[in-house]
Amino acid sequence: MEQPYTYQLCAFADEADPKIEEQIRALQENGISLLELRGIGEKNVADLSEKEAKIIAARLQNNHISVWSIGSPIGKIKITDDFQPELERMEHIARLSVIFGCKHIRVFSFYLPSDATEEKIETYRYEVFQRMQQLLQIAKQYHLTLCHENEKGIWGDTVARCLALHQAFPDLRAVYDPANFAQCRQEPLHAFTELQPYIAYVHIKDVNASDEIVVPGNGICQIPKMLCSYLQHGGQVITLEPHLMEFCGLAALENGEKSHIANQYDTTRAAFDDAVSHLKQILTHISDH
Repeated sequence: MEQPYTYQLCAFADEADPKIEEQIRALQENGISLLELRGIGEKNVADLSEKEAKIIAARLQNNHISVWSIGSPIGKIKITDDFQPELERMEHIARLSVIFGCKHIRVFSFYLPSDATEEKIETYRYEVFQRMQQLLQIAKQYHLTLCHENEKGIWGDTVARCLALHQAFPDLRAVYDPANFAQCRQEPLHAFTELQPYIAYVHIKDVNASDEIVVPGNGICQIPKMLCSYLQHGGQVITLEPHLMEFCGLAALENGEKSHIANQYDTTRAAFDDAVSHLKQILTHISDH
């Protein structure tokens, strides 16, 4: 008899509620013990002071919630922006990670000009790599792992450029987001297969053929097949990032774009709970087969 897959559910609980006490409640009531920390109240995690972080860390620990990753905004600046402030912000987030007892930081590879051609995009390779190397040097000092997410509009938003980053920097891991690949016209399952050796964990978000965000499993990202392969290859952590309803801080994450959401919910908590339910159904089906 085959051994059942072992995995841990994680979530961006700020999609349930901005208040940390309600994030804890949403996680506990959904049986999730890992958090990808991004927003608390009106603040992004990068804007927390070390004193604030210690208070939040104690509250999470008292409620048996562990911070798996810092869902940081590092690298969500223009490739042409001054990089020194970003290095200082990276150093601050590294210190916060130590406070939260967390080993992973989600990062990005810099927004490109919206009118950049493929030829122009290639000219930014050197600058992107130089910047990533400096971020990785800071992470190494704090014994942290940087995980690159394939966000829309950044240098690493295609399979080929993501591979280039990971092949250049063996210490840089991937956080695979199927919906972002789909919205960049990259076939999600192909992207997963190509990046699988570098993937530290996955984000669960789904879109339909009209680029509308839908509950996990109801879109074109083939999430059940991806998760089956992920678990077969020993994948462990599955982070829910459903984006099923506009939540506090979403606009700041979207670089001027606006997500189109297919479903309608009365509250962010209801949207979060529905996403968890659909993800658990997918995982139960995988385990039963």
